[in-house]
Amino acid sequence: MVKVRSMTVTKTTEQERFIEVYRNQVCNISKTCRALNIDRMTFYRWLASFPEFKQQVEEAELSMIDFAESQLYKNIEAGMEKAIEFFLAARLPGKYGQKDEFGDTSVTVNLVEHIPQREQA
Repeated sequence: MVKVRSMTVTKTTEQERFIEVYRNQVCNISKTCRALNIDRMTFYRWLASFPEFKQQVEEAELSMIDFAESQLYKNIEAGMEKAIEFFLAARLPGKYGQKDEFGDTSVTVNLVEHIPQREQA
């Protein structure tokens, strides 16, 4: 029984370290596994076997998505055309995107004309 408890503590410590590095590696599984010298299959076993670990992974991913969205909004506010194009094409592909011969959506409209200008202070 003591061995099992020791293994659990070790796994928990390894998993906590994984989450820490995972966040620092922008939620990239491959980079995190390489940084910690663990096999990807270990990561997937942990996901399947430890619900709390899986929840921490999901929370890290949601946190990264929130961060990316906040950066996108900052770039939109700063008038960065690529950010505006990406946002509109993702939100309204029928209006701001066009299908090419490969079926991919690409923005073909000068979107800056459609964005209200900020008042100058």
